[in-house]
Amino acid sequence: MKFTTILLLASFLYAATASHSGAYTAESPQKQTIKELPLPKVPVSLTDPAGRADYILSHFWDALDFDNAENQLDSPSLEQNFVNYLNLFPHADSDSLPGIVNSFLYESEKNANLAKQIYDLAYKYLDTKESPLRNETYYIYFLENAKKSKACDEATRERASYRLEAAMKNRPGADASDFRFITRDGKQTSLSALASDSPILLIFYDPDCSHCSETINEIIKLHLGNTKIVAIDSEEDRELWDNTKNTLPDSWTVGFAIDPVQDDEIYVFEEMPTIFLLDKDKKIILKDATIQEIKNTISGLH
Repeated sequence: MKFTTILLLASFLYAATASHSGAYTAESPQKQTIKELPLPKVPVSLTDPAGRADYILSHFWDALDFDNAENQLDSPSLEQNFVNYLNLFPHADSDSLPGIVNSFLYESEKNANLAKQIYDLAYKYLDTKESPLRNETYYIYFLENAKKSKACDEATRERASYRLEAAMKNRPGADASDFRFITRDGKQTSLSALASDSPILLIFYDPDCSHCSETINEIIKLHLGNTKIVAIDSEEDRELWDNTKNTLPDSWTVGFAIDPVQDDEIYVFEEMPTIFLLDKDKKIILKDATIQEIKNTISGLH
């Protein structure tokens, strides 16, 4: 199944893909020959787009001999097939996806090397910020299997358990975990006590982090309407925060966390800054958001 077939498949099977940004292809070395698995034939009786996508995903790997996968697909080919597989996730029934992924991973466990590669690819494409396919919900399906996988060593299972625990905290739709902080004028307050009639952009930052400064400068340039911006230093250097707190815009709420947000893992930060978009009631809209996600989402809220 060539990558162009995936694109045609998306446009042919799913009218809803008109708003889809387009399927993503894995990067591969120049002149690398990529072998793609044949497309499963969908029964004509299946007319519902989500049902057809479910069928394709359920049978996507049928042509692969899991016991001898390396003889069929080299690493670049496996990677491209996996990306093709992920590209179909948004079109499937969300209630069916966990079972579909579980069945696939159960089969992949027949080949420990294959299973390890799949879990690594899931991390690369579903968890790293650089990936356009990044999706925490989908990644959770893989983590739930990796934490108990016999194909993975103990260290890998423990890492998967930690990542799963972190992923399950402060999920979109949940109430943002509360914490106390000191404001620039020395008053003590908390996230839950903040009054807001508009969305809240919650930024956890480190004053000594150059990437934080770059990201904050990008946010300053955005047109965020009446969005309330709250910037919290969650590190432990109070003196550094005192010396830098007034460099941030006067219109922002700037604070220093009193509660050990990171030590108690109320929030888990893979990197700084970590940004959340909340609604006015402090329910999470976006978790660990990128600048582009913020722009796209806030423009739809105003």
